[in-house]
Amino acid sequence: MKFVALLVAAVLSWAAASGAGAAEGGDPLYTSQAVITGQDNIPERERGFRETLADVLVRLSADPGAPESPAGKALIAEAGRYVAAFDLLDRKKGIQISDEQGTRDRAYILTVRFDRDALKPAMEAAGMPVWEGARPTTAVFLGIDDTVRRYVLSETSRRGYGQRETLQSLSGRLSMPIVIPPEPVPVAFDALVDPDPAALGTLAAGLGADASLAGTLALGEGGYWTLRWVGVPGPGGTPVEGRVEGVTFDVALRDAMVSAMRAARQAAP
Repeated sequence: MKFVALLVAAVLSWAAASGAGAAEGGDPLYTSQAVITGQDNIPERERGFRETLADVLVRLSADPGAPESPAGKALIAEAGRYVAAFDLLDRKKGIQISDEQGTRDRAYILTVRFDRDALKPAMEAAGMPVWEGARPTTAVFLGIDDTVRRYVLSETSRRGYGQRETLQSLSGRLSMPIVIPPEPVPVAFDALVDPDPAALGTLAAGLGADASLAGTLALGEGGYWTLRWVGVPGPGGTPVEGRVEGVTFDVALRDAMVSAMRAARQAAP
C-alpha cells in the first residue's frame, strides 16, 4: 500500500508540472503568474488560469477595463482552453511540511503560458485590440508626500519601499520595462508637481529610457492616496496626464502605468 501511495503521489506531481520549462521561456506577452493554493487543487488552478489571463488581456490590449468587458469576461470564463503550458513552483520549497494542512494548503506560484495562435485570433474576433510591439523603457519619477516627508522615489531609498515594489511588480505584469532613478535623484519634488514634458524627456534619456512617467503621490485622509501624473510616451509622442484619488497607492500606480502603456501603444509606428 505504501508503494502504491508513493506511486500515486509521483504521478500527481508529474501531472502538475507537466508544462515545466515550457511555460518559462515562452512569449512574455502571453505569460503571467498567480499564487494558488495546493498542487492538485483543480478549482484553484482554474482560478489561477482566469487571473493570469486577465493580466494578459490588459497587457495585450493596453486597456485596464478589458477583463471586465463582455468580451473579456467571455474569454476569461474559458481561460483553460487557451493555456499552452503551466508550471508550479512551491513557495516554501526546501521547508519541511509540518502537518497535513500544510500539505493541502501549501501555496504555489503558477506560471501560465497562453497559446498565442489561439488567444490572439479569439481576442481579435471579439473586437479586442492586440498590441505585440516592443514596449518602450519608461523612466518613473515619483514624488511622494506621506505627510511626514516629501521626497522623490529612488531605486535604493528606504522610504517608498512599497511603492517601488508595486512599480516593479507592475512592470513585470504589464511587460513594461521601467527605470527608477538612482541616488542622487536628478529631479526635485517641487518639479514633479507640474512636470515639464520636455524636461522629462531629457531626464529619461539620461537614464537610458525612451519614455517617462512623472507625478506626485500624496497621502490623504483615511490612509488613501491621490496621484497626479504626466506621461511622455517617447520622442515625438503626445504627453498624457491623469489624476486618481481616494484609492490605495497600488491602484493609483496601476492606473498611471496602464495609461502610459496605452499612450505608448498609440504612439507606436
